[in-house]
Amino acid sequence: MTRSGAYVIDLVYLIGALFPGFILDAFLDRYYYGLPFGQLALYTPLMAGAVGFSTNWFRRRRTGMFVWVMPLLLFIGAAADLYASWEPAWAGATRWNYVANGLFGPHCQSEECIYTLPTDVFLASVLYSIGTGCAFFLKERLDRS
Repeated sequence: MTRSGAYVIDLVYLIGALFPGFILDAFLDRYYYGLPFGQLALYTPLMAGAVGFSTNWFRRRRTGMFVWVMPLLLFIGAAADLYASWEPAWAGATRWNYVANGLFGPHCQSEECIYTLPTDVFLASVLYSIGTGCAFFLKERLDRS
């Protein structure tokens, strides 16, 4: 399999890991919603890390360690959109506070909270990559001994 094909498969695995994570968050968010990052789906990155570890334990491909690149572009696009849409007349915060609140919460307005979704996907991709790296290097170390 080519590297680009393996990368696409890892992206599909990441997207597949998002759905169970979002379902867990839907049931368990009442326990952490009042915390500073309560608008973020906290179980989604954990689920993505577990899927990254388990799928790459058997495949042993390094392409999963770079899954975070595409969601990073999505995250940067969301930040740029928030940055460009800021108006001092109605925002009630500085431009950078508006962007940070829109991406991470907890003081985002109702329609700006949708921008926490690219943050969730990016965090999930980072933990997927970490899980992939852990599985790859741990399996390699176990094979040596």
